[in-house]
Amino acid sequence: MQKTYLILSSLCVALPLAQVSADLSAAASPLHNQKQHLPHNNKSSVASVTNFGFENGFTGWQASGEAIVTASELYRDIGGGQPQYWTPTQGDYFASLWSTDSNGTDQSTLTQSFNAVAGEVLTFDYFFDFGDVFAFGPDTAVAQLHYNGETHVLFEHNTVGHEIDDFANVDWSTVSFNLPATTVYELEFVVSDANSVFESILGVDNVLVIPAPGAVLLGLIGLSGIGLFKRSTYRS
Repeated sequence: MQKTYLILSSLCVALPLAQVSADLSAAASPLHNQKQHLPHNNKSSVASVTNFGFENGFTGWQASGEAIVTASELYRDIGGGQPQYWTPTQGDYFASLWSTDSNGTDQSTLTQSFNAVAGEVLTFDYFFDFGDVFAFGPDTAVAQLHYNGETHVLFEHNTVGHEIDDFANVDWSTVSFNLPATTVYELEFVVSDANSVFESILGVDNVLVIPAPGAVLLGLIGLSGIGLFKRSTYRS
């Protein structure tokens, strides 16, 4: 799994996000072979994002189109070889958004609104499995953050200037964004299909809002001072 670092520029300290949020995220479980729609009980210590790891289905989220919560998803690669599966980055489940379905619904969306304080950090994991070719029209995947009448693009694939290769995969990646204002935010994920065939998949997991870097550092210093800080480990 990739490492993502949170940079505390004012004090020249770099903390791995995996270390900061280790107590918030459960270890990934073995692969399940069937898709799950029934929620599990899971309490998040991050109050501003509800159901951050989709362990409770789509509770707290608004989903449309061919959107499911699943434990695994087969790669959309065409050409044979051993089957490979997408699995969660934490917990047992992740959100899987398909670009089209048998009913001709050529877009899936996933949104949630949340409160946050200026200086906090929004972070999430995603993958994009592009199951089409440009000759037939590109399927697109976009994440946007709306707040105070503004929109910030967090990632985009197969939009103008952001094209990827035919049948390419964007592997699980972590996006982090410093929230600029104390306000209500709306996080939106969208995957769209150009021709109703050769579906693409957008996966989302581990959506968190974590405290401002200074608050994290002060908390760690306080814990280490009284002997309660435990070193977190993670796989590279």
